[in-house]
Amino acid sequence: MTVNPTLIRFYHAIRLLPLLLIWLFTGPHSLRAQFEAPRCFQFYFPVAEANTGDTVCLPLYARDFESIASAQFAIYYDPAVFEYVDLEFATSQLPGFGVSNFNALNPGVIRISWFDPAALGVSIPDSTALFAVCLKVKTISPGFYPLAIGGAQGFSFEVAHMYLDPPFWKFAMMPLSQQIGGVQVGGASQASDLAVTSSCVASSNCAISAGSIDVTIAGGEPPYQYLWAGPNGFTATTEDLTALPGGLYSLVVTDQAGKTVGASVVITAISPSVSIGHNFTAAKCGEANGCATLLVYGGNEPLSYAWSTGSSTDDVNCSLPAGQHMVTITEANGCITVDTFEIGNDTVLNVNVFTQHINTCGGAGSAQVILPQGVQSATYLWETGETGPTASLPSEGVYQVTVTAGT
Repeated sequence: MTVNPTLIRFYHAIRLLPLLLIWLFTGPHSLRAQFEAPRCFQFYFPVAEANTGDTVCLPLYARDFESIASAQFAIYYDPAVFEYVDLEFATSQLPGFGVSNFNALNPGVIRISWFDPAALGVSIPDSTALFAVCLKVKTISPGFYPLAIGGAQGFSFEVAHMYLDPPFWKFAMMPLSQQIGGVQVGGASQASDLAVTSSCVASSNCAISAGSIDVTIAGGEPPYQYLWAGPNGFTATTEDLTALPGGLYSLVVTDQAGKTVGASVVITAISPSVSIGHNFTAAKCGEANGCATLLVYGGNEPLSYAWSTGSSTDDVNCSLPAGQHMVTITEANGCITVDTFEIGNDTVLNVNVFTQHINTCGGAGSAQVILPQGVQSATYLWETGETGPTASLPSEGVYQVTVTAGT
């Protein structure tokens, strides 16, 4: 293409024409870290026995409560069976836990929200009570009535584990895993030491059914029988499960004495966790010299990049022509993010001109055109008739050069 002629005022001084750069930045984006090793974190309530009119306090325990920075969840009970009395936290091992960390105003649900004031992550030994939920038994019907943990509307289940990924501290969200506890009202005693002492969970990666659950059972009278139920009619009778899609999985374990214990686990279906910002430089004069720099946040590293032009495998590509482009980012866990963007075509050729002025009487000066970075070639037409990047100029004055570059 041909740009407007460049006028050069020829003085005993050097004049430098600036190079125009156009930058576009999109952001900022949040950082969300993931790790995919099996996680064995678990909440559980015990099973207590009570009669109509009794008040029973059920402690909430956690297993593998290690380096936990915050916790947000809801505790559900049947308000037709129980009346909320109190939440006891005087001996809680959670730093700073108090009345401002729970809300029991709505019958049937207790909302819990806590964070570590020191922001260092808290570790608590197994079988240590976080707090206790006290309920009064209203029902006269014998049976087992569970307490369940989960999220509430607008109040998701989130337990954040802190870990060091040098040089940064990062967070990973723990899975919702719980041994089902509650109150046995009247009827046959359910007292037993049968327990799901561990449930290690690995998430399902994107569209890949890669989730797993590995449980450990203790107490009671082995051997045990297992009955799993899950999404889309899923059932299994094995102790451990693999190749699972995301969803809620429930387990009932029965020992030889007929005692049972229940547990439930949520397999998280991880979606791509990459957020992308950009720096763009337009292509000059139709050439393949546009530049895209990806500002990638989060994701399961290492990340790989595949550009639609095939000209780069990195997060920077400076060989792009004007137009639409696409880059595919693949995380180590198989999650894929496709990003599309447009590289502009800069039709203004901004050149630098260096001059050599006349230093002697009867002598001549010269001028040289310097192309901007990324423009490989051009044609030149000086008003003196010369056709190269450098022209000899015989006398003081204003000279014109037309520079044509690109297609």
